[in-house]
Amino acid sequence: MQVDLAHILDGEFESEDRILIEAEVVRDGKVLHTANALNDAVINKGALARLIEFETWVDGEFVNSTRADGIIIATPTGSTAYALSAGGPILHPPSRRW
Repeated sequence: MQVDLAHILDGEFESEDRILIEAEVVRDGKVLHTANALNDAVINKGALARLIEFETWVDGEFVNSTRADGIIIATPTGSTAYALSAGGPILHPPSRRW
């Protein structure tokens, strides 16, 4: 392990670009929170056991409006565990379209 770290510190590694997502929580036209994520963005109802109604937009384009207890939006890097648990596909991390 120490040898591996020494190689990295010496610049002997390959970097790989990954997609980041930016998520915003907007209520009544006001941005309440903005965050960037490498794996996923989770928006949920909080501690109360109830449904929330929300709209989903991607790159300024309306996707849908729904009532649920939350939503998880995953990048190709973060999609593996969610996809496997639901019996879905695994996306190759450098994927650009999803």
